Parts: sequence; C-alpha cells; structure tokens
Amino acid sequence: MNFTQYPLNDHYVLTLEGEFDAQFVKEGEEEFKEFVEENSSNIIVDLSNVTFIDSSGIGVLVFYYKRLKSQKRKLVLIGANGQPLKIMKMLRIDETIESYRFLSEYLSSFYQEFRVAG
Repeated sequence: MNFTQYPLNDHYVLTLEGEFDAQFVKEGEEEFKEFVEENSSNIIVDLSNVTFIDSSGIGVLVFYYKRLKSQKRKLVLIGANGQPLKIMKMLRIDETIESYRFLSEYLSSFYQEFRVAG
C-alpha cells in the first residue's frame, strides 16, 4: 500500500493505492496519523486505486472520521470501487462518511454548499 498527499484549495487529498489492510495499518499508521494531525484542513481520501480493504482499513477510516468530526473538519471518501465499495456498502460506511464517485462530484457539492451558506 502506498499513499501520496497533496493540497487542493482548502482540502488535503490523500490518495491510497493497493491493499488497505492490517499490514498497511501496522506499517503506515504513524505516517497516516502525522498527516491527519499536521493538516488543519478537511481531508479527502481517494480510494480509487485501492484494490482491497479489510476491517483494519475500515477501522482507520471510521477512527479518523470521528476525530475530524470532533474538530469540525470533514473526512470525505471518493472513488471507492470493487471490493472496497462492496464492503463499505455492506457496513453502511457510505451512509455515515460522505462518499462520492469522483473528486469533481464532491467539489461541486462542497462549493455549492459554501455558496449557499456564504
């Protein structure tokens, strides 16, 4: 599992690639934690290149969703497909954590809300 990060306006995008499983959580937990804590922006997790997710990966997403929500920040999921999407739907993660097929779909929704609220 690899991940890259980049800023996007008032968000940070975290792009994951490969298997989001117990091994990745164990090996990448500290780096993932630092990324979330060092950035005060909303976080978009791009799962479009994740081929497999297990309960450890789901646990990390839920943990950081709750942590960011308590800080009045967002964790948004985009691009889940295949096995990760099936697991997220089965566990109803996609009903709890904001989820979109495409980054453009989320950004359009976010900025529409921003214009209405502003």
